[in-house]
Amino acid sequence: MEKLRQFWRHTCDNLDQRTPRERTMILVLALMVIILGWTWLISSPTTSAMQEARQQSERLQQEIVVLQAEAERIHQQYLDDPNRPLRQTLQELQGQQAALDVRIDRALEKMIDPTTMVQLLRDLLQSQKNLTLVRLESIQGGPVEVYRNRAEAEASGLPRPYRHGLRLELEGDFFSFLEYLRGVEALPWNLYWETLEYQVVNHPRARIYLEIYTLGTQENWIGV
Repeated sequence: MEKLRQFWRHTCDNLDQRTPRERTMILVLALMVIILGWTWLISSPTTSAMQEARQQSERLQQEIVVLQAEAERIHQQYLDDPNRPLRQTLQELQGQQAALDVRIDRALEKMIDPTTMVQLLRDLLQSQKNLTLVRLESIQGGPVEVYRNRAEAEASGLPRPYRHGLRLELEGDFFSFLEYLRGVEALPWNLYWETLEYQVVNHPRARIYLEIYTLGTQENWIGV
C-alpha cells in the first residue's frame, strides 16, 4: 500500500512539472488505454462465441453437402434399377387382375340356374293375360370361350361359363308382348334376348318367336 502511495505521489509530481498541454495529452492517452482495455474485456467473449458459431455453421453446411450427395446417389440407383420397369408392369397387371376379378365375381352373382330361368319366364307370362305360350324348347348351347387355351382357363381358377338358350313361341298382341319383354330385361339376373320374329296372324294378334339365353356354370342344357 505504501508503494502504491509513493507511485501515485511520483506520478502527480511528474504531472505537475508538465505543461498544461502535456498533461492533457497524457490524460487522453491514459483514458484511451482504459477504454481499449475495457472494450477488449467485453468483446473477447462475444468474438469467441461468434467464431464458434461460424465454425459450427460451416460443419453443418459440410454435412448437408454430404447428405445431398448421398440422396442423389440413392436416387440414381433407383433410376438405374433394371427391374424397375418390370415391377411397375407387374403392379399394373396385378391391378388389372384385381379389377377383372371384381367384375367376374359380380357377373357370377347374376348368373341364374337354367331350371330357374324357365320358371321365371313362365311366371312372367302369367302377368300378361293377352299373351299365350304356344311352345317352349331349349336351344343347344355350349361353353363360352373366354380364354385362349385350356391351360389358361385352368390357371384362372374360375368356373367355365356355359351358354344356355330357350326358344319361345308366343301368341298375343304387340303391347302385351312389349310389356313381357320389358319384364325379362328388368329381372336382376343376366338374361339376354337375341332373336325376335314377329308375324301378324289376325290383327291385333300375332305369332312371336323369341330366343333368350343366359350364362351359367353348369354344362347341362336346360330341360323343358
